[in-house]
Amino acid sequence: MKMHLFPFKGKVVGGVGAMAKEFTRLRIPVPKFEFADYTPLGVKVRSTVSIPSNALNSIDEGIGNQIYRHSAKYPNWNVGKLHSEYSVLLIDPMTTNVENEPGSPAILVQGIQTAGTGIRDGGEKLVHIVAPHQQNQEWQFKEYFKNTIWFESEHCRENWNDLDVFNRYVGGSDVHPHVP
Repeated sequence: MKMHLFPFKGKVVGGVGAMAKEFTRLRIPVPKFEFADYTPLGVKVRSTVSIPSNALNSIDEGIGNQIYRHSAKYPNWNVGKLHSEYSVLLIDPMTTNVENEPGSPAILVQGIQTAGTGIRDGGEKLVHIVAPHQQNQEWQFKEYFKNTIWFESEHCRENWNDLDVFNRYVGGSDVHPHVP
């Protein structure tokens, strides 16, 4: 697989710097990123495993769903209109779903099972979408993966543009999609 590496890193991306504190706060093991790539539309992706092209395309599709819907509902939101503004971190799965999409990978955020989350990078704004990779499942849960990226990108876009909208979808009020 051809890799388009970030200009500031080589094949081994390694440490996570300020993100380590956020991963620890969320009780997610601090990942060791070994691969970096860009999706065809410019999303930055770091992963603990090699990233197949179909996964990169699903990331673009998921974020594209959110951009289209949020841009229509919130035409004055200027941040998050481009795929290149997003960053995705694919980490090792922590558990497996039994109910929603049985067999698909999931992560635990402060002990709560979820498909993904958004994390900060030392500041107040969410800057990375975090989702489990599907290498062990041979990336067979394409729709689930695309929707995970879509739904977590909603949180990023809302956080970047309007904290009141962002706060509407915290905790038990977090039902996706936010903008159908």
